[in-house]
Amino acid sequence: MKKIMLTESGLKRLVSTATKRVLREMMENSDSTKPDYYKYFEITSVCRADIESIGYDSSELSDSQMEDLASRMADDYCDQLYWTSLETILQDRFGMKKKH
Repeated sequence: MKKIMLTESGLKRLVSTATKRVLREMMENSDSTKPDYYKYFEITSVCRADIESIGYDSSELSDSQMEDLASRMADDYCDQLYWTSLETILQDRFGMKKKH
């Protein structure tokens, strides 16, 4: 059997991809009584203008590299800020409290 070595970032991307796949399958197979329970709402994106605005030459990146950048940024955001930001905004902006 051939061994495959993964870096920490490679493992995170693999887990993130698998998690997204599982969530999509859950959404497709859901019997939830809430019709919009798994409806996605876009958070953000990255474009070449963003890269230019911080002083880099975006023409050096292919579309494939831009997709990789976007994926890595999404993973980084989810790993570091997403859940904290979600909870903070729900409480501060919308005055929500946890159910439990």
